[in-house]
Amino acid sequence: MQANEKTRAIKIQSHVLGEDIWLIFDPTFVPDDQLVRYSIDEIPLLVNLAANEIRSVHDVKKEMIGAKVVEQSFRKVLGRGSEKSASKKRRTK
Repeated sequence: MQANEKTRAIKIQSHVLGEDIWLIFDPTFVPDDQLVRYSIDEIPLLVNLAANEIRSVHDVKKEMIGAKVVEQSFRKVLGRGSEKSASKKRRTK
């Protein structure tokens, strides 16, 4: 299925997450189930993540219904930038 001007949302079976999710194109679309929803704007923030990082984000979205992934808070939650400091700590020990 290809999204077009009339497509409001697509239900996707995610192999990474092991469950179905909604990809929402129209923010006024409200599914009648409890599946986690991702807006089209969130996808670019997820595409370069490892599978375990995507699952971590998904777990947060499951607990915080309606939460959206935004770049600034997203990097903070996953601790981006801390790899270098952790690596320095290991070398100095």
